[in-house]
Order: sequence, then C-alpha cells, then structure tokens
Amino acid sequence: MNINMSVSPSYTENYAPNFRGNIINKLNKLNEVIPDTKVSKNLTSLDKKMFKGYIELKKYSIGIAQQDIEELSKFDGGEFVVNSYEYLCKKMGIPVTIRPPVLPTKIEADFSMAYQPSTNVILYDPDKIANLKKAQVFALVRHEFQHFLQNAQILRHETIGNKVIDLYTQNFVEANKSSVKYIFEQYSKEDIIETYLASPDEGMKMLVEAKECIDNNDIDGFNKIFATSSLRYKQELKQLRENIISVLGEIKKDSPLTEKTQKYFDEFNQVGYLKSNGQIDYKVYFNTMTEDDAMAAQTRAKFEFGGGGCFMKYYKKELIESLKDEKSVKIINSITDD
Repeated sequence: MNINMSVSPSYTENYAPNFRGNIINKLNKLNEVIPDTKVSKNLTSLDKKMFKGYIELKKYSIGIAQQDIEELSKFDGGEFVVNSYEYLCKKMGIPVTIRPPVLPTKIEADFSMAYQPSTNVILYDPDKIANLKKAQVFALVRHEFQHFLQNAQILRHETIGNKVIDLYTQNFVEANKSSVKYIFEQYSKEDIIETYLASPDEGMKMLVEAKECIDNNDIDGFNKIFATSSLRYKQELKQLRENIISVLGEIKKDSPLTEKTQKYFDEFNQVGYLKSNGQIDYKVYFNTMTEDDAMAAQTRAKFEFGGGGCFMKYYKKELIESLKDEKSVKIINSITDD
C-alpha cells in the first residue's frame, strides 16, 4: 500500500472527523505557509514535499507508452501480472538468465505480493489481486521488481555477494527442515508413502526418507538428506550470481555503492516487519531503505500506468483517496501515533 503524507488545502474540513490521535495536527501542519520563502508567498510544507517527491521519483520512471498500457490491459488476473513483469524485464533490459519466476500462491500475511530473495521468486495471491485496479497491480509488480533489483545488487557485490550465498543457503536449509517437520505433523507416514507411490518424484522420495530418519531418531541421517539439497541450492545460487555479474557487472568493495548495498543486505536479513499474527508493523515497514526504495518505484509506476499527467495533482489525489479508506486511515494513525 502506498500512503503519501501530504494533503490538498481543502481536505481537512471534509475528512477531519474520521481521524483519531494526533494525526489532524500532523496533517494540518503540512498546509502551514513556510515563513520567509522566496519561491512563493504561499509555499507550504505540502508543496515542498510534493516537489521533492516529484524530483526523487523521476529516477524510477519507466517511460511506459499509452499503447503499452492498452496492450497490457487486455490481460486479466495472473496473465496481467506475468505480462506486466515480462514488460518490465524487457523495458529494463533484464534477460531470462537472471529473472525470478512469478508464481501464484496463497499468501497468509497481510500483503498480496512478495519477493523472496533467497529463492529469487516473486509470489502473488490471485484472490487478493482480483479486486484491485490494473494500475495498482502493475505498481505492485514494479514494487517487487525493485526488491529483485536490490537483491541483484547484493549478489553482484565483490564481498557481500559471497557472504549472502552462505546465509541464503543456511536459511534455505532451515526453511526446508521446518516445512518437512510441518508436513510430518499434518500427515502420517502411510499418507506420505501412499502419495509417493501415486506420484514418485525426488521431493516425495526425500519426504519418505526424512520421515524414516525421524521415526528412527536418526538425526545425522535427517541432516544428511538436507545437506545434498543444500549443496545443489548453493551451486544454483552461485550460478545466479555469476549470471547477474555477467549482465550487470560486479560492484567492487571500494565502490560508492557498497554502503547502500550493505544496508540492503542488513535489512533483508535482520529487519522483520511482520507481526506474529501476519499483520504488517508499518512503523518498521516505512522506516526501511529497501521498502522506501520499492514504494517509490511503485508510486511512479502507478502514476505512469494511470496515464501520467501532472504528477503534483496525482500525488495530492492519492492521499485524499487514502484518507477515504478505513484501512489507510488506521495505517496512518499507527505510524503517526506518538
């Protein structure tokens, strides 16, 4: 969700009764004229923020043409997601050798799309995107695409890239172990074997072997099973890193990009903004560089897919629309509550 903390001069009279806490004062303050401004005698903090946003978000411009919008709009649902992503990849010169697959899945947490850096996969929930406008869906795809670009920057760094391979491999193994143990809690050994016999593949074979190790208290055997998949995963990740470097180049450790890359790496692996109930902690979410970067790309993409026009007017309209939405108001209150 994209929320811009800026307002039009007339919004407070119409929507103020819906607000709680100190949000009215915070939003009203944006409309106060800045003293001694030489640019305009009526320049407000709102105008300043709008103009700053316009300048900063220009670097995320896609340059999508009206004809492209019309062609993409012929698709619906998952087809629209996949075609939007293919369009972005081609527009930004990202070849198939490094593109993450885009997969439909049910997402239990409070968002409709996600990018998994350790597996380089973009996920979307078909049910959650069903009621969204196409401009919103396109913007969300652009958001997750930006996370992919962040991860690509991490992987192609001279020193951080090697560190992340070891960490991602460790995370991959632990996630697989947790998934297998969860399956064991839900299904009996007989059910697992029956499924394997009906559809014999490597994944089901591994489950049968892992279940036998657990039943026999063979911890070493259980870990050995995952060591094999871990080695295969690590090799695939190394190949992905090499492919990314061949396309985008390697970032040297003395590069000006190192500090930003390290911050991406730290946030991907240390900052958790999901609460235990699957809800987003927006105070954390909006205070990360990775999300700020992705949200900026999302905002610009939604603006361009919507037909462009005056960005300043669009920016103000976006906030007003947010203030009409109950969920948006709750989010604004949650991040402005002192």
